[in-house]
Amino acid sequence: MPYRQIAVLLRDTYSGADNDTVSRKRTGKAMQQEETAAGRASASKTIRHSGEVVAVNGDSVRVRIEQASACSACKAKGFCASADAQEKLIDCTATDGTYSIGEQVEVLVQERLGMKAVLLAYVLPFAVIIVTLALLTMYIHNEAVTGVVALAAAAGYFLVLGLASRKLKKVFSFTVRHLNQ
Repeated sequence: MPYRQIAVLLRDTYSGADNDTVSRKRTGKAMQQEETAAGRASASKTIRHSGEVVAVNGDSVRVRIEQASACSACKAKGFCASADAQEKLIDCTATDGTYSIGEQVEVLVQERLGMKAVLLAYVLPFAVIIVTLALLTMYIHNEAVTGVVALAAAAGYFLVLGLASRKLKKVFSFTVRHLNQ
């Protein structure tokens, strides 16, 4: 589901796991200039990941990206058992020309959509469970029943979200562009 893909991309971007980002030492003045520029452009922030085109169908492009955990960016990952990385396939909308299979591209999504995806995928289900637990513990004194009903409420939430997936795909859309732009 696209909202989960956006939530994962957002999590990886803010955890420092984005392999596309290169850390550089900057002077205090350069950092201030970047923060000022970032403040002006905050309305148009995007999350970016590079990937490879694996399928093209009209204006729809399927891109393979590597979703890395924070550990996989570590230089000691070869010696550590907890380092991992996964490949993800993302369906994107092509807006600027034609793409060929094997081409390196950049996948983009607006940051505000990422925050909305985190809300739908993580925050609201957690709230459903907590509210259900709080309400049911006042009336039902059996913890097992309360827990099962709270989990059923979360499952119901995800069922409704799944039924709304077509609408969500229109809201949460990835775009793709050529890397050389």
